[in-house]
Amino acid sequence: MPKKKKDKEEESPIIAAFNRSIEARKSSIVKAIEILVQDYYERLTEDDFGRATDTLSDEVKASVFITLPVKDMRDRWLERHASIVLI
Repeated sequence: MPKKKKDKEEESPIIAAFNRSIEARKSSIVKAIEILVQDYYERLTEDDFGRATDTLSDEVKASVFITLPVKDMRDRWLERHASIVLI
């Protein structure tokens, strides 16, 4: 007797959890890039802005960046992790 295909309902909790995980990661990165554009675009050279964007494309680094409560902390964090100079 052929195996019966699993109902979509059986797979949906796993798929839903996976999709939530993807969205959570994406939203940390998106939020970090939004902060970068809003607070740092005019303070960075084009090359430094690119390096900062590359750095914040990492999920863990983006999460840390958006969690820092004070702008000065984000400034120092970016300088260390993206090897940039703020102007």
